[in-house]
Amino acid sequence: MSMYETKEQLVELLKGGENRVISLVGRWGTGKSHLWNEIKKESAEHRVKSSVYVSLFGVRNIEQLIQKAAKSIFLDADKREFRKLVNNLPATIKGFGKIFGKDLSAIDDVIKVFELKALDNRLIVIDDIERKHKDLCIDEIFGFIDEYRNQHGARFVLILNHDKIEGEDCANLWHSLKEKVIEHEFHLDTTAQEAFEIAIKSMPTHENIQHDVLLRNIECGNISNIRIVHKIIKVLNAIFDPKIVGSLCIPDYMISAAVFLTAIHYRAIGNDLNLEFVMSKWSGQDVLGLSKKEPAEKAERELVDLLRKFSLLQCGDFELELNNYLKFGRINEGALTKIFTELSKDIDRNHYYNLVCSSLENSYEHMNWNHRASDADLVGMAQPVADLAEYLNVGTINSFYEAISPLDGGKELAEQGVDNWVKSFNSKEFNQENNNYTFTTDLHQKIKSAIENKKKSSYSKVSFVEACNDMFRREAWGAKHITAVNNVSKEYFILALNEWEMKDRKELIVCATILLKNKAMYESQFGKAMNDFVEACRQVVSNDRDSRHAQQLISLFDSDELGNIDD
Repeated sequence: MSMYETKEQLVELLKGGENRVISLVGRWGTGKSHLWNEIKKESAEHRVKSSVYVSLFGVRNIEQLIQKAAKSIFLDADKREFRKLVNNLPATIKGFGKIFGKDLSAIDDVIKVFELKALDNRLIVIDDIERKHKDLCIDEIFGFIDEYRNQHGARFVLILNHDKIEGEDCANLWHSLKEKVIEHEFHLDTTAQEAFEIAIKSMPTHENIQHDVLLRNIECGNISNIRIVHKIIKVLNAIFDPKIVGSLCIPDYMISAAVFLTAIHYRAIGNDLNLEFVMSKWSGQDVLGLSKKEPAEKAERELVDLLRKFSLLQCGDFELELNNYLKFGRINEGALTKIFTELSKDIDRNHYYNLVCSSLENSYEHMNWNHRASDADLVGMAQPVADLAEYLNVGTINSFYEAISPLDGGKELAEQGVDNWVKSFNSKEFNQENNNYTFTTDLHQKIKSAIENKKKSSYSKVSFVEACNDMFRREAWGAKHITAVNNVSKEYFILALNEWEMKDRKELIVCATILLKNKAMYESQFGKAMNDFVEACRQVVSNDRDSRHAQQLISLFDSDELGNIDD
């Protein structure tokens, strides 16, 4: 039952007196404890208002359970109720001062009786039964419940996730004993909307995040775990911080991507999926590219189904930055600001992006399911995609070409789409950092050539220091790093050592000495640059050995045991 239905029926059941042991079971994070707190807060029934709540988390024995329950009573009770508790105790308890005077060893016994009597005729709520200590057996708990129900007029509400009771023996014992002791059981099946409404009250979103779009995606993933919804909201608030986003209205697809990837990260959706697997597949393919693979893995089929469900066709810069935040917990404000700034510059971008995604999804849907559609019909449906190809990423435009080309009249349209994409790609700044241009499928030759030309052009713009720092940070290197580092010469280093300002000169020397200190690791790829740096230092020293500059370099090489440059 939903939370609303469960609450309504549990309240009614508590008004009567016939069901003395009631259980409320549900999955982790679905709001069982929250539901009880709401019932207690809103109830006009004295017994519900004054109910005793005790969590079994870490409780080792029944004595600890009773102590926690009694402590809960005295902490919650007002002065009038406390006096009533004491006055209702037997005369032996009211005279505990005399007992203390004669025999201090009796104190513990008196306190135990006091605790036991405090639970008489109470409504006792026992939570977290599945989190009890292993020393506390299920049959002991049921024995306590049965005794207090029958001999002390107590009534119980048991709250638990019975699927998480540890140990096969305990689980079997629970199922056999509950038939004898529990008189009514509620199964809570919180809806995604209920989970969202509860979470959003305790953790509001920034105003720039549209609640209807967020709720639609929470429902799309059927995410009914309130704790997971809290985590999703927390991620959205971090990524879409107004200080980063500015005045931009957050596009729907970004909210969808944030909910989808966060839910994957916390294993709220996708039985066979994790974030690493999703990004390894999605960042190099679009939905069509994934669905065309034969034979598809079970996990890949599940990923395709989820991407279609969330209307996520392609993975771009935003999704890659979001993935980095989820993995490492650090926000790259510079990269995100750049993404949002570009979106703000083109106020129509979101509209056209949604339009091309909608057209693409429509084309694929008819291609896969409409057996009456002619090739001419399918080519006509795909025309808006070719016109707006600049809004697609490299994997999606490549998959579009492969899907449309075989159709009668499709080759020309597919080429038109590729030409539009290449034209747009060539006009933009190349960002190798945030784009994965390595795919398992072959790229169209025009697309491949455009990417290769951009790579070569970008490498020449990367400085020696930038390449080294990026390489050290990643603990890996590629063509960009090899090209940039080995493009420098002995003359370049001499100019830098003699003419650069202190800060820039220091950064260059630090990078070069790291290479030299780790010669075994770097020499095979960067040996030329390393040798050029050493020779440049030698020349600077030989030009004026007594200068401060020369002495600094000699001292550096001596202290770090990098070799002799003072020949």
